[in-house]
Amino acid sequence: MAAERRRVGFGKRIVFRGRNLGADDVERIQHIVDRHPEETRQDIAQRVSRRFGWREPGGKWAVSSCRLLLARLERRGLITLPAPRRKGNFFERRRVAAESVPDAELLEGTGAAAELVEVDAPLEVRPVLPGERNAWRPLSFFGM
Repeated sequence: MAAERRRVGFGKRIVFRGRNLGADDVERIQHIVDRHPEETRQDIAQRVSRRFGWREPGGKWAVSSCRLLLARLERRGLITLPAPRRKGNFFERRRVAAESVPDAELLEGTGAAAELVEVDAPLEVRPVLPGERNAWRPLSFFGM
């Protein structure tokens, strides 16, 4: 498997934090992943950045950029990471939540939107109550 990875994904040179990553480095990274399959990608990136001594200019471990490197190596077929715990990023999850309320329901004033707003009622500004939160979120400007 490691020999196959070397042939497939090493079409381009991989440089990270000023270091050329070779097949041995990629195998070490995969070994870290294999030894900790229950950990999140964030945790694995923390371990990899510590193992290779990758730090940000301020001295913190370079976890975020290491996570991006791991994703890039996985896309090239060089390593196999555990499945992400969340589906999609923040913006994708927000879009899916907004799409969960049909447009016709919003325009006709039926369903969740009708429960929150009465057409002839005076405008009332107040915090959203916990029971109203799920119906309100798709209707909000930010969808958060």
